[in-house]
Amino acid sequence: MRTIGVLAQLVRLAAEHGVDADRCLAGTGLTEADLADPERNVVPAQEIGAVANLLEACEAPGLGLIAGSRMHFTAYGVWGLGILSCPTVRDAADFGLRHLGFLSGVTEIRMEIDVPEYRFVLDADGLPEKVRTFFIERDMAALLTLHRETTSTQGIPRRLHLTRPAPPRVDLYLQTFGIEPVFAADRDFMALDADLLDQPLPMADEYTRQWSEQALRKLAHRRRAGGESPLTGAGETKAAGFREQVRAELLRTPVLTLDEVAARLSVSPRTVNRRLAAEGTCYRGLLQEVRAHLAERMLTEGLRTKDIARRLGYAEPAAFIHAFQRWKGVPPGRYRENI
Repeated sequence: MRTIGVLAQLVRLAAEHGVDADRCLAGTGLTEADLADPERNVVPAQEIGAVANLLEACEAPGLGLIAGSRMHFTAYGVWGLGILSCPTVRDAADFGLRHLGFLSGVTEIRMEIDVPEYRFVLDADGLPEKVRTFFIERDMAALLTLHRETTSTQGIPRRLHLTRPAPPRVDLYLQTFGIEPVFAADRDFMALDADLLDQPLPMADEYTRQWSEQALRKLAHRRRAGGESPLTGAGETKAAGFREQVRAELLRTPVLTLDEVAARLSVSPRTVNRRLAAEGTCYRGLLQEVRAHLAERMLTEGLRTKDIARRLGYAEPAAFIHAFQRWKGVPPGRYRENI
């Protein structure tokens, strides 16, 4: 779940390209007046819908890059404050990824360290290509913007790989990242110099970091207590549509692949992706939501971590532990202690 400011920024970008707020927000359940409410939150389905509307109405190149370059740390609230107050780049990356569930964004982000570089790997599978490209490029640019503001430098990535084919305006990527990407790559990632990981951060403050951590945990607890879904948000009624059919299959069998779900519903995998996107979500998002829900329930029932990992389809318990910490901000063992 994001603050309304992220969507307000998107609407401003749309207006700059001749797309009015009503058209950008059509079908999201939000109005232009909602953008003035700082307490209002945005869930992924609304963000996906607004981006799809913008891209349908405007063919301007580089919209995702522009949006990401404008996502300063102030756009992230307490999550961004916690990152800024960490002692080193390594600690900031760990803090951000550990509490990534606070954002409940469309893109999945993970970090790999492989000296002499470390990489942020992004994934937004299941979305239509144009929308997926927007989110990957926006979040890649946003990561670099956050990195530069956190370190007070103008850092340039070592490498940038994008799965999209090379576009006509490669210069836009040079302007944003300082290097030319490798296009049509196997996966989407940005690599930075591993020597930066232990660099001290100029705004480090242990008290603020601890306060931010506690605030994020309280928010996560409030969401769980209120039954809030990372896809729908608190108080939003889930439509009994195709999304719920897919969700029901995953609740019964959380190890299903996209192809297997499609076969059970007697449609093609492409149809699953298309119909889920029309309802403002994606297969990966639903799968993560279901796995997080079932993991919480099984921890409450006292199942061992390795058994939960196996039931949810993880090859190794470590992969499940990493995923659970991304969802809830704490590892399964600590979560169980707090039940």
